[in-house]
Amino acid sequence: MTEFQNGVWAELGIRAEYGNGESAFYSSPGSENTQDDGQFEVKEAFMKIGGLSYLPEDAHVWAGRRYLNRQTGLLSGEFWRQSSGVGFGYEQGRSGIAVVSVDPGEKDNKDNIEEKVGDCVTMHSIDLYSYGHEALGGSFDYDLKIMLQDNKGKFEKAYGDNAATNGIGTAITYNRDYYGLDGWSTTALAYGTGMAANRGVDFGAWSGLVRRVAVLRTTKMPEPCSSPLTVF
Repeated sequence: MTEFQNGVWAELGIRAEYGNGESAFYSSPGSENTQDDGQFEVKEAFMKIGGLSYLPEDAHVWAGRRYLNRQTGLLSGEFWRQSSGVGFGYEQGRSGIAVVSVDPGEKDNKDNIEEKVGDCVTMHSIDLYSYGHEALGGSFDYDLKIMLQDNKGKFEKAYGDNAATNGIGTAITYNRDYYGLDGWSTTALAYGTGMAANRGVDFGAWSGLVRRVAVLRTTKMPEPCSSPLTVF
């Protein structure tokens, strides 16, 4: 983090990976183009700026590509909450609002979507969240995501009545401490409909394009020496 004389501060966040599924050891010329799986990848690159005179003291703005508010199961490793994409947002304390956008589809599914609909198929999620509200011996987190799909008309033409061009995902999370470790035991109740029906509050390239029935989902990330329980 860099802080300037006028009190404004800036922080750059970078997450990079190499060798995710890759087993080759390349020479220094860097001829990685012969293999396009698991090379050097930039997962996150975003900037936070705070200390602005017109913002509250504990507030900042951000922009870039990131895993916003990602949370995973303690033992299962499943990312059940995040907004993974490019966007911008405003945070004050542990509450905020953000807009995150991403092009849909993964691997072969992406080509199928672009063939039917075209290139301009970006999805958007408007995130509202507020975390760390103390009650009942622990704390509560609240999430609401409003999802929208570009080229609504083309999607409805390509996929018919099953096209999901909007959706809502919401979740309530209850966190308990364990010897001072905040959130050691976490129980979440998530609901999703439309574009959010397949993943709830997990937004990214995998978010649903085909309308499904609404899904109520609970995830428990247990205290030590117990097993994770996930119900779909």
